[in-house]
Amino acid sequence: MEFVDAWILRCAEAHVLNWTNGLHHQDPSLNNLTYWPREDNICAALNDWDLTIDSDARTPQTRTGLVKTGTGPYTATDLLTPAAMRGEVQHLYRHDLEAFFYILIWVICCYDEGRRLDPLPKVFTTWTHGTRTACAHGITSACADSKNTFLAKGWLELTPIASWGKLAYYIADELRPYFYNFYRATSERESRWASEKAAAMFEGNEPPILDRELDEPRKVWEEFCTIAKKAIGRTVSAQRHQLPPKLGSLNDG
Repeated sequence: MEFVDAWILRCAEAHVLNWTNGLHHQDPSLNNLTYWPREDNICAALNDWDLTIDSDARTPQTRTGLVKTGTGPYTATDLLTPAAMRGEVQHLYRHDLEAFFYILIWVICCYDEGRRLDPLPKVFTTWTHGTRTACAHGITSACADSKNTFLAKGWLELTPIASWGKLAYYIADELRPYFYNFYRATSERESRWASEKAAAMFEGNEPPILDRELDEPRKVWEEFCTIAKKAIGRTVSAQRHQLPPKLGSLNDG
């Protein structure tokens, strides 16, 4: 439960505060999260800000895709495409939050009592190997396909480890359809644009421009917290006294 507290209410919260103030981390990963207990509280940090984009910088910074950012196993599916490798996909706040989601999935399925499983479950081997090579050759990424299958169909190929308890699983399970809805909306928008582009070119007209998705960090963060509250509510009716302070306060109201 300490990890969930550090993950959702320390590191992810620090991340969104920096993002809304113009500092875009763009590479959340398990190795970038650190936490340690101190008396009756938890201290946590999100490290490795060396890839950060300053949106208020005087000199424009134009990096948008996965070419220089993102750690494969945790990277959002939008950023695991050939278009992203070409720098054609805008890096949004929700992409970083999706990375936090995959960090949680990775931990609750690959670590038992602090020890990493060896060998890793087969799905996570797919998430780890070959992603960028596949993208570079214009081939659909096996990593993206695996993640999208998980988002759409759930835990068919993944098994959360029992030692993590219900809270981590419920949070992950509630968030899964949330990120799937982003994937579906993006796919539908791009499909409509492709059809309109083909029709325009057939008729000899100027092809339309694909509308860019708005970056809405505050809205996405509020939705994320609402989902986390729902998950906490599923587990703590009889265990409220066991929650770390931050998680307990999230369940208020």
